[in-house]
Amino acid sequence: MAAEKQRLIWIDYGKGITILFVVIAHVLKGLIEGNLVGDLTFSLTLLNMVIFTFIMPVFFALSGYLYRPVTNVKDFFRQIKKRAISLLIPYLIFSVLFVLLQHLSSSGINNLISWNSLLFIFIKPITYLWYLYALFLIFLLFDFLSLLRISAGFSFALAIIAVSLAAILPIPEPLIFVFRWAIFFLIGYVLKVKNSQFSNIYFLMLNVLVFIFSLIIQKNFDPTWAQTNEPTVYNLVSKIVSVPLFFSIFN
Repeated sequence: MAAEKQRLIWIDYGKGITILFVVIAHVLKGLIEGNLVGDLTFSLTLLNMVIFTFIMPVFFALSGYLYRPVTNVKDFFRQIKKRAISLLIPYLIFSVLFVLLQHLSSSGINNLISWNSLLFIFIKPITYLWYLYALFLIFLLFDFLSLLRISAGFSFALAIIAVSLAAILPIPEPLIFVFRWAIFFLIGYVLKVKNSQFSNIYFLMLNVLVFIFSLIIQKNFDPTWAQTNEPTVYNLVSKIVSVPLFFSIFN
């Protein structure tokens, strides 16, 4: 019981720290795009590249770490209902509020979202709210795979193929969200059984080195290196290795 409580504590810390980095990343992005940082533009853009590289993979991985596979059909539908309440209802509410607030202050909005966009939010999510929608779809996918008794190894192979395809092909929405982010959710789930590794200094050092090397490759070969939120062929390795790296730091 004590070990379980300790595990949940570090996950809570991890979520809090990652949320803080999300705020920092978007503040920096606004400052950079508004040309408000002067000579610091390049340095802060580089910093933002690093932050955007790990924030979403770590978020999905933390959810995957807490994932419990379903055991039967009844459990499958129970989990759908539970996650619809915890994810889809907030997704709907905040989507409406986001559009409403935009229209109430439309004079200062550059990209005003139309009310008609709300009719298509289950195909094309509104701005930052895509995360809730994507997480629901990924939960649904892995619940279905666990119901079919698909092994973690086979699921991992499918997820690698999916994220690779998403990096090079125009996958339509909403499938693109599952293709891009399922791998990180699954990494979090797989790492649950490797918890003892997180306190291993050699494991941490290895991940730091691979992460830094991958960032260097990303910076020097990716023509869109400053836009690293979505997985690409250039940042995929750095995004994947960021999960065990930050799990080690949080733990």
